[in-house]
Amino acid sequence: MNDRTKSAYAEVVTIINLLDVNFRDKIPSKLMEVFENEKDPNHVKEIDPDVPLEEQNLLQETIDVLALLKLNYWCFEEGEKQELLDLLNENERKYQEELREKYNPDNIFKKKDTIVEEQTAMVEHKKPSFVTTILERIRSLFSSKGK
Repeated sequence: MNDRTKSAYAEVVTIINLLDVNFRDKIPSKLMEVFENEKDPNHVKEIDPDVPLEEQNLLQETIDVLALLKLNYWCFEEGEKQELLDLLNENERKYQEELREKYNPDNIFKKKDTIVEEQTAMVEHKKPSFVTTILERIRSLFSSKGK
């Protein structure tokens, strides 16, 4: 398990301990044991119960675990659960769309083509002048006679 996950578990445990007993009791004891046993004991996150979680600078992994806990244990009405599922699906769709745009092979090749065109436009091929050509031929005659 990586360090970020262990830190997230520490944040999750801190948040769960601030919750009402009714919410804490909904989480299976085996799952709480996993959080407790796997958390980073050195990661201490101060949580202010008067400030919304969005403003507490939590790890993304913490938010993900809390969303799953809400989905599986804290959605008391079916409509609430469906609303959360719709939100999660919409977020996943947006994320996949961003990935497609970022890593679309067609776009990658288009970018390369424009770079190549710019580089070729910047290179100038100059023909040697008439005088330079004559001097080069004379030098080649003398260098070949000396051998």
